Amino acid sequence: MRVESYPQKIPLKEPFVLAHGTYHFREALIIELIDDGISGFGEATAISYYGKTLENFQKLIENHKKEIESIVLSEEALPSASIPLLFPKESFLQSAIDCAFWDVWAKKKGQPLYELLPQQKPALSAFTLSGEPSAIKKALEKGAWPIYKVKLGGEHDAEIISLLKVFAKKYDIRIDANGGWDLEQASVFIPELLSLGITFIEQPLPPEQDEQMPVLHRFKQAQYWADESAQQHISMTQLARYFYGINFKLMKSGGISPVIQHIKTARAAGLQVGLGCMTETSFGISALAQIAGLADYLDMDGNILLASDPATGAYIDAGRVILPTVPGLGCNWRLDPSELHP
Repeated sequence: MRVESYPQKIPLKEPFVLAHGTYHFREALIIELIDDGISGFGEATAISYYGKTLENFQKLIENHKKEIESIVLSEEALPSASIPLLFPKESFLQSAIDCAFWDVWAKKKGQPLYELLPQQKPALSAFTLSGEPSAIKKALEKGAWPIYKVKLGGEHDAEIISLLKVFAKKYDIRIDANGGWDLEQASVFIPELLSLGITFIEQPLPPEQDEQMPVLHRFKQAQYWADESAQQHISMTQLARYFYGINFKLMKSGGISPVIQHIKTARAAGLQVGLGCMTETSFGISALAQIAGLADYLDMDGNILLASDPATGAYIDAGRVILPTVPGLGCNWRLDPSELHP
């Protein structure tokens, strides 16, 4: 086993605006595991508001290089239990290594990974809109997708909700507040959204305010989804008291292996399941696409938001998940990595 890593700085097509700030580019560390001449790929995206940096990713990989290369890939099972031991507090790197192992494993089987994991036909994916109200309005007027996820939790929320009145009957619109509201704001905005027929509301309150979620249950039609709240290592049973569903992400969870287990546990607790992304390249989106058929809702547009994607692989066509037919995750470099922007 050999491990290689490639740092990438990738500009976004448009500024990406969240409750946490505005972003013009993404940094990512692409991991390549090479076993018996077969390469597998994984991605760790550096997200500043989670304290994840490219420099730290590179340092950790270098410090644990020999340990990673000593892991033996079994034909029967992946070494999923070994990976968290190397990076116990770094789920983003855990995910990159885990996905790369899955890629190698499925390539050795000679099949796309999704064919080795029983699942349904993937649901349609949402396309994410954020930023100034004028930009959101322009995108909705263009209307290339049937489902849109609109980011709220900022200073323009009232104006954005007002403009959604024109589009709420035309599209399936979902809201993600990214924990950017307090209880007072949520109590104002949620009834307005429900009056427009918008019921999907992700992370209305910060995760440290989960105990206040029952107050919002008085708005009976709302379907609250957890994202940040699901990262607190509390039980699915407890989350089910607060939320309708959970939006899992590979990097927040530690990769394909833990997400598959999380999905089983969530469904046992009566929760709906979503799968989302972190403005990833096609390396990350291709990994997510392999398990897309396990979810009720999808948010897989990350690579579309990039001005230049360093990889090829799975992609989304107006909401439809287009899966690669080659073995493994189906992703590879668009160009030689030495030619890409470091």
